[in-house]
Amino acid sequence: MRTKEKEFSNETKKIMNEKRRELFKRIMWDYTYTPEQIEDIIKNEGLGKEKIMMYRKILMSARWYDILEILSRQELREALKEEIITTIWIQSLRANYRHARRILFGEDELSAA
Repeated sequence: MRTKEKEFSNETKKIMNEKRRELFKRIMWDYTYTPEQIEDIIKNEGLGKEKIMMYRKILMSARWYDILEILSRQELREALKEEIITTIWIQSLRANYRHARRILFGEDELSAA
């Protein structure tokens, strides 16, 4: 039984990685970044300009449930930081992501800034 669980886990992980890679390719079509470069940027510590831009592109280009599938909880928390949300120019989208942050992480706009 454990072997099946492990196989399922590895298969799920592989599918998730493929889905993440495909999403990165789809939303970064207008940039010269490869999915591997995007992955490296997102995995780096801190919030540099490139990382903020990557998260903004993900938040503005992907469907919410796809975002939940491809970003880890830690990455999602980082993507929903006020520093990134304020770079989104669609006011209603900013409000939606602030609301999601409050629900998921119990953080409001002031404490997250």
